[in-house]
Amino acid sequence: MKRLGWIIVGGSFAVIVALLVPALLGRHGPAPTTMLRQQLYGLQNACEVYYMAFATYPPSNQGGASLHEYLVGPTGVVGSGLYYCPHAGEVTTRPSGARTLVDRVYGHEILYYRGTGNAAPSVIFGTASNALYVEADNPVTPSTIARPEFWSFFGTTSNTIPPTWAAPGFTRGLLISAGKDGMYFTHDDVIRTW
Repeated sequence: MKRLGWIIVGGSFAVIVALLVPALLGRHGPAPTTMLRQQLYGLQNACEVYYMAFATYPPSNQGGASLHEYLVGPTGVVGSGLYYCPHAGEVTTRPSGARTLVDRVYGHEILYYRGTGNAAPSVIFGTASNALYVEADNPVTPSTIARPEFWSFFGTTSNTIPPTWAAPGFTRGLLISAGKDGMYFTHDDVIRTW
């Protein structure tokens, strides 16, 4: 009988510890990076649905504002998307008046680049004639501000593509969130390609 009592006390203690430790450490729900990846995956899927409807990916000439214009639609009302239904806090307005999509975790604008389809690019970011992605499509310029650790995602050490580089299978689209530090093209960016 005493032994059963100790088992119940020990089990109760284990349950209390399992509930309190995450609360004391401030960890509830999925990790922020996981949430960002899920959001970017949802945007990628919306781009794929758009592709099925129009045989092209949404233009990226306005970066994240293009995503809002072509995937969410003109109303901008949360939950009213044509191809993507944004959650509360996922849409913001730029000073120019353009609506754009932001990440749900840190509130940074999501950068979007549509692939150029260039068969022999010499750089990752540049013009439509020489790059995988058009750099001018977003308000920040990766070729000049990206940190060295950012380029490792592409299997290179800089914006320049080496002659022996084989294009990976992610040249159709690119989504980037600035991550926790709020700076684009650094080590903690959350990136989704397809």
